[in-house]
Amino acid sequence: MTVPVPDAPFLDPEVVPADLHRRAGRALVVDGDRVLLEHVCVYDHPEQGSWWELPGGGIEAGESSAEAAAREVAEETGYDVEVGPAIATARVRYHGATRVAEQHTVFHVARLRSDRRGPSRMEPHERAGFLDVAWLELASVQDGRRLDFPELPRLVRDAIEGRLVPRRVRDRDVVCWSDGAPWGELLPDGAAPRIVDDRLVVRDAAPWTVAVHRFLDHLHEAGIDAVPRPLGVDVHGREAVTFLPGAVSGEAWPAALRSDDGMAAVGRLLRRIADAAATFTPPPDAVWRTGPSPLEPGQVVAHGDVGHGNLVWRDDGTPALIDWEFAHPAPPLHDLAGAAAWLVPLVEFDHARRGFDREPDRRSRLHALAAGAGVGVTDLLDAVPLALRWERGRVGELGGLAIRPFDDYLASGQVEGFDRALAWLREHGTSLR
Repeated sequence: MTVPVPDAPFLDPEVVPADLHRRAGRALVVDGDRVLLEHVCVYDHPEQGSWWELPGGGIEAGESSAEAAAREVAEETGYDVEVGPAIATARVRYHGATRVAEQHTVFHVARLRSDRRGPSRMEPHERAGFLDVAWLELASVQDGRRLDFPELPRLVRDAIEGRLVPRRVRDRDVVCWSDGAPWGELLPDGAAPRIVDDRLVVRDAAPWTVAVHRFLDHLHEAGIDAVPRPLGVDVHGREAVTFLPGAVSGEAWPAALRSDDGMAAVGRLLRRIADAAATFTPPPDAVWRTGPSPLEPGQVVAHGDVGHGNLVWRDDGTPALIDWEFAHPAPPLHDLAGAAAWLVPLVEFDHARRGFDREPDRRSRLHALAAGAGVGVTDLLDAVPLALRWERGRVGELGGLAIRPFDDYLASGQVEGFDRALAWLREHGTSLR
């Protein structure tokens, strides 16, 4: 079967950015309504599980990506194939403890020269990670199998049906560190240990990691780079996200956060996140830190803990928002209301301890936050007590069930703190409108 592919200069398999560490060719071998796939695992870490991928591998000196794909298919599967034009490209970043390696992969459509299958010629270490080779129909590819590229079913369908549209496959990040590597500094964060170097933040994965990573991926796809990019979970059950450098808050807040301009910048960021969240659909079985919770009509996924400690102020003066493990479905103004409560702030406040030389103009700060987010001050003030009551109920309920870290929050008096915040707002809220 030969499938014509429209010309697409960006798919030129010989034009590869010079900064990439490795080039690879893979073959999408189709025969009628089926495709040739390999079932593989990490040879030295089979506990990571297995997945399905197209045959192929690294391009050797003097080879084109098509020649590499044909050679690798023969070595791995024993089939002799005729490799056609490139139909897609992808860039994969492999994140180790001390460096990042990148691979540029070119996908080619291919067909069998013969149904006869010869012996595999893989190296011993490659054979250890090779479980099976199989011809699968499209329905079998789409039936929930773990694939190395999520876009693979679409490529297979287009190849089988003869509708090939050259495309770039979405870039992937893969975590591939090993024990004993130099991790950097171990920092306790009150909920789970995390390890930080100048590129990665690593912590134990949890039931909510999948849903949170899906949401962060969605934000990056929407063009928001002011949140960590998820990198996956390693074979030891540790999740990793990118490290966002900048100034963070200690006892004294950064100068940007003490200014009205900084409050407006926080409002703009939270508005962008809320707008992007409006188009996100969580997995049907999504689990959050507060437990399984479907997205109800009118809700979006919120950060759930917008305080000074989770804002990072970058060199250009804009904030980024980190530590998303408390994300959960909530009304669209939930995060903005939390920012108003704790950053304006709409509570009793020791301004000198936070770096202010005088009592802050709370009305001005509130109006700057609302203006940055493009919402009315009255609407924002009306949302604050709703957010405070929700947070109070969460701490009381989950803390009473001895669920960490909410039991610690309950023991430290957070419920009483929410009650004081609500009382302060009832007394002073009207004067801030």
